Amino acid sequence: MRSIKKMFSIVVVSAALVAVPLANASTTQEVVQTPLQQIVASLELTEDQKNEISSFIDKHQESRPVIDMEKVIQLKKEQLRLISQPKLDEPKLESLIDMIQGKEKQLLMDEMRLKNNIYNVLTEDQKTKFKSSLKSLILD
Repeated sequence: MRSIKKMFSIVVVSAALVAVPLANASTTQEVVQTPLQQIVASLELTEDQKNEISSFIDKHQESRPVIDMEKVIQLKKEQLRLISQPKLDEPKLESLIDMIQGKEKQLLMDEMRLKNNIYNVLTEDQKTKFKSSLKSLILD
């Protein structure tokens, strides 16, 4: 159950890192930025950098898999079924865990690839600030 929750959390966090800003429910319609968007916005980018980073984010969003909630529910049910058996079917459980970890790995790889692409268009000063901001985000 933890693995599926972890996978779902990773999917949600990954999506949140690069999602299009959502409009706040207030009457002023303030835009809420994701942590990655806030970091990028703080870097004082040139127009060329903004365009290139925007292109990376667009490509990332287009290639990001759609979360199949039916599949997530099915995996949770399968996990519960395996847990509630008199004898644990370890090969099936291992297969289930491998599948979940494979999805987690791909999502993390995609996110790291995006951050690397962004990093590589920055100036040295921007790179230093970007790394520092990411470090704070990861460790806090």
